[in-house]
Amino acid sequence: VKHCSLAYDPKGNEFYLFTEGGNLTYLNEELVEEPTRVVDGDEITIGETKLRFVPFCKEAMTWETE
Repeated sequence: VKHCSLAYDPKGNEFYLFTEGGNLTYLNEELVEEPTRVVDGDEITIGETKLRFVPFCKEAMTWETE
């Protein structure tokens, strides 16, 4: 069962959390009801599982393709 997904926005160099399939997902203890920006250190909770978001792309680095 897919609860959520993360998407990278290359134009803004930002990440967004999307919920999927009507499942509950929390970002920093707040229910995610629409696509929400995720930043370094945020906590994503899915059921009893807590995940810490640590991006490989930070301000000085992007995932641009050449």
